[in-house]
Amino acid sequence: MLMAKKILFPFSVDTPYYEGYSWAVELASKMEAELWLFTASKDKTEETVQQIFHSLLEAQGHYLQLSANKPAKVKIKTERWIETGSLKNALLTFLKSNSVDITILDSSLLMDKQSESEVIDFSRGAIVLSSKKEMTTEYESQFYKKLQEAELYKLPDNFYATLGNDHSLFNYLRNFFKRATD
Repeated sequence: MLMAKKILFPFSVDTPYYEGYSWAVELASKMEAELWLFTASKDKTEETVQQIFHSLLEAQGHYLQLSANKPAKVKIKTERWIETGSLKNALLTFLKSNSVDITILDSSLLMDKQSESEVIDFSRGAIVLSSKKEMTTEYESQFYKKLQEAELYKLPDNFYATLGNDHSLFNYLRNFFKRATD
């Protein structure tokens, strides 16, 4: 039986995580993986949960706006995990008991280097996104540019092979090398 690939995207509603969310959705789509959205709050009241869901709806709206001119591809399955306590401690506990292929850490996630290092250690693979803002309007270029600028740790063996099947990678590389020769 083939196990579904899982990508974990931890986020905080207190930070501007929409670009990282959009990038994680796109990666999950390209890898045909499940996307697990993880956050923690001090309590799990109805109001707090509604605030988190509202924030995720805004993030999804941001993604849809960015990818509006892109043909629809694979639908991805998402799962939401809302834990109580500090994000760092809840995330480490989650990683110890749940197997994910790649954890994506967005630069907006307020995590010190020590905590980031611990999350990377407990992850099977990790991508730490750069805080650079992209000025290009071409969506596929943004995805691969952000991947190029990210810090990559212990990625699965099939990561590059899977992305190699993406036809938009060819277009990105063609444009990248065309700019280098202009």
